[in-house]
This record gives sequence, C-alpha cells and structure tokens, in this order.
Amino acid sequence: MTGTRLLGNGYEPIVDDVGGKLVYSLPVDANGALTSQDFEITQADLAVLKADPYRYAILYRALDPLLQAAMRKDGRPFTQHDFRKLADAVLPAGDAQLKQFVAQYNQQHGATIDREADEFLKNRSDS
Repeated sequence: MTGTRLLGNGYEPIVDDVGGKLVYSLPVDANGALTSQDFEITQADLAVLKADPYRYAILYRALDPLLQAAMRKDGRPFTQHDFRKLADAVLPAGDAQLKQFVAQYNQQHGATIDREADEFLKNRSDS
C-alpha cells in the first residue's frame, strides 16, 4: 500500500494516509510468509496512537495473535468490524478500562499483552 507514512516503521504497525484514508497496517507472519493486514482508522485513532505509545503497543500485541489465528486454514477471517471493536476497547478507553481490557484479554487468550507491550516499547526505544 502506498501513501504518506504517518506512524511506525519496519515490522511494527504503521499508519499511512492513502488517498485521504487513514490505513493501519500490521505485518503478519502467515505460515512463514509475511503479509499485511490493513484496517481503516479515524483521525481520533491516529491521535491516540501517536500520543500514547503504550496504547499503540497494546493494540499491536492484542491484534497480532488474532490476525495470525485468522490466517490459519481453519481460521475465521478478522474483519474491519472485529478491528474496530478491538480498537474501541483500547484507544478511547480510560486508564481503568484499559487495565480491565488487558486483564480480560490476558485471561481469555492465555496471554501477557501488557508485558509484551512493555518489551516492545523497550526494544523500540533502543533502536
């Protein structure tokens, strides 16, 4: 997807302005092949992603395994609606709601997205 890069680089989530639409793209390893999943976002989403690196990282770490699962042969497609539901749980949430979302996500998925997000941000700032 070509456009003007607004956020991100490399193998992390990126946001591009493509013909006036904001597109959040996440590289996904699908059975050894790197592909990208793209979702439209709003200007308000972009503002949060730019202003709050932790929410940027939480969205990434929550989204990545869901997209990988969707890429399996038996996986259910992950839609724009699914993305919007997840983004709405992370980006505009207050701190208490975000903490509750992370705890619920971790419990439901056997994950530690808060620790993964912290590690991602630590490594990101080191580069």
